[in-house]
Amino acid sequence: MEPKVILKSNDGQEFDLNENLFSQSLLITRSLNKQNIVLIEIDTANGSTVELILNFMEKQLERISSGEDSSDFIKWQERFLFKKHYDFDSILQTACALEIKHLVDLVCKAIAEAMAGKSVEEIRKILHITNDFSAAEEHEARREIDWAMI
Repeated sequence: MEPKVILKSNDGQEFDLNENLFSQSLLITRSLNKQNIVLIEIDTANGSTVELILNFMEKQLERISSGEDSSDFIKWQERFLFKKHYDFDSILQTACALEIKHLVDLVCKAIAEAMAGKSVEEIRKILHITNDFSAAEEHEARREIDWAMI
């Protein structure tokens, strides 16, 4: 019996994985060691995010199998994450859950680059962080660590 992996997003969409993609995810590889049919429910991502991650995995597979120049692939990766303002948090959580190391590294780099030179307020917006400080608490924090509150 052929191994089969299905990813199910938090909005109920199901994705059958191409067997060639299995090795990019440590979670999938370990799961297949125990059983031939695996359903992985992903509560951190909707269908479009799961599809985006699968597109990344397919491009990574193409690069490996074709021997594509790594500089071309690096350019593609940059366009991949920055052509839209993606929900980096959802992508990162899902890549971590599936243990897709290369994608985790790429998203962390993209988040760091997006935060570089930004104010605290801009970083909160990028990372979807609600400011739960009162005005007085924020003023006190800025006074105590003004070097960190650009």
